Amino acid sequence: MDPYTQELLTYLLSGLIIGVGLVVWGAFHKKWMVRLLAFVVGILVIWYGLVMGVANGFSAWQQSPDPPPEAFADGGPMVGMLVFGWIPAGFVCLFAYGLARWRVSAMKKSP
Repeated sequence: MDPYTQELLTYLLSGLIIGVGLVVWGAFHKKWMVRLLAFVVGILVIWYGLVMGVANGFSAWQQSPDPPPEAFADGGPMVGMLVFGWIPAGFVCLFAYGLARWRVSAMKKSP
């Protein structure tokens, strides 16, 4: 596994675990303000994981022995993740929230 992928997965998985955990925790809460806050913070945590994974991945890739020319390419992926990274983070959080709320409604219906 190349250094870029290793760094990206490290930060991305950390952000996913924390962010989805926050969203699921918030979905089980009764107050809507807590649910909304947990949802937004979950998106921000996953987004941060994406941005840090791409940035540190490129840095590790460039510092590897005999890096390929692609490691020094333009910063398009970093800028793209910084500007648009909230979109995939939002989809992941929306899916996790939907599943958790579905589970809450199923628990209320069961005797």
